[in-house]
Amino acid sequence: MDKEILKHEKYVKDELQRISLMWGRERDKTAAYSRLLRYHRGMVRNFQHERAIHLGVTFFFGGFTILTWIIAGLWYMNVAAFDLSMLPIFLLTIILTILEMFYVRFYFHLENWTQDLYQLDTEIYESMQGINQ
Repeated sequence: MDKEILKHEKYVKDELQRISLMWGRERDKTAAYSRLLRYHRGMVRNFQHERAIHLGVTFFFGGFTILTWIIAGLWYMNVAAFDLSMLPIFLLTIILTILEMFYVRFYFHLENWTQDLYQLDTEIYESMQGINQ
């Protein structure tokens, strides 16, 4: 996902540069900026949808991780000493905790990358307004 966002960002910046160097009528430039803006907004909508899916997965695994911590804690309180019967739940708890830490980190970066794309929306719009004045 991160590669797709970075690829899209590079494409939009290259297109902004190409359109600004374009010779011809201002109407052609305006049409090119409009097409780029529509394409960019469609891609941002796709990235936002992907971000929402990842948020749901992050919450699901977070809840599941908390549940395993609760079960492991209650089990430990009932047994009062660590024995081999507790090993599977503790391993599951550790694995889910590590997985959740990496997933939260990934979601954090996904959120920031998507937020960075909003600036491109502003750049396209300002470029479009610059030729119409």
